[in-house]
Amino acid sequence: MSPETMSQKLWWTWLRDRSKDICLLALDEVHCLTTWGTSFREEYRKVPSVRGVLNCPVLMLTATATEAMVDEIIADLHLSNVEVVSVLPNRPNIHLQVRRATSDLSEELGWLVSHLKKGGKDAGRTLIYCRTINTVYQVWGWLMKQLGTSAWTEEPHTVRNRIVDMYHGQTDDQSQKRELEGFTQSDSCLRCVVATNAFGMGVQVDDVRYVIHWGPSKDVLSYWQEVGRCARDGQDGHAIMYVFPHSLNAKFINADMITLVRNCTGNKCIRKQVLEHLFVKGMDRSGLATACNLEHGCCSNCDDTCKS
Repeated sequence: MSPETMSQKLWWTWLRDRSKDICLLALDEVHCLTTWGTSFREEYRKVPSVRGVLNCPVLMLTATATEAMVDEIIADLHLSNVEVVSVLPNRPNIHLQVRRATSDLSEELGWLVSHLKKGGKDAGRTLIYCRTINTVYQVWGWLMKQLGTSAWTEEPHTVRNRIVDMYHGQTDDQSQKRELEGFTQSDSCLRCVVATNAFGMGVQVDDVRYVIHWGPSKDVLSYWQEVGRCARDGQDGHAIMYVFPHSLNAKFINADMITLVRNCTGNKCIRKQVLEHLFVKGMDRSGLATACNLEHGCCSNCDDTCKS
């Protein structure tokens, strides 16, 4: 169930009546207890209270977390005898790129327009993450204007046969359902979604070929979670982050993300910088040394090293 369901009185009554029959409490995407519970979905902060009702083992799962987050979650749930099983969250099939950019959409995303026009409903799926709803509207509107009639696969020009759509926290329920269904169905016309970070969690789409960040994510963990929605089928994928002037504002972006961007717009391996930040106890440190595979085409910085 969702954390919102847990806030209902009926659910707590059901839980107390059956607490002795429950043998395991499993929490998926457990990083949300710290990243979302403080602001976006406050119900996440109430999840630890379930431990006062249940006396059973707890299984907590997440693809990414920092050492500090692991310690915080364990403390919040009042757990003892904890065993942490960790695997380095590397995605070697995704080529990483961090680009110093202008805010000129035509200059930076002209290649995407060409890609969508050429491929139509067969173009590689693309996710574009924007930091604000206003930016989502701006990028989506620009794409629609540049695509012209190519934004639809057939007549009449309806939302059902449009190859570009947008998704954010204020999107109405009907549109959310349509977009989620369209992006997850293999035979759908929808090829590109411009979204805030409201899009993605719980959505399984294997064949996303491009994840684009129009401006940095708020922190490294969010960035890697969003990158991880690319190429889940194991085929080649591309993650591109555009960093424009004044986008590294400490009011909106954590210090770890600012440091990462500054390092990655230099000549340091992007992949190693990210994985070092997400390294927790139990991971094989030798994996960090081998994470950068120059022959594979690890990242844009490593590409430049190979050329030189």
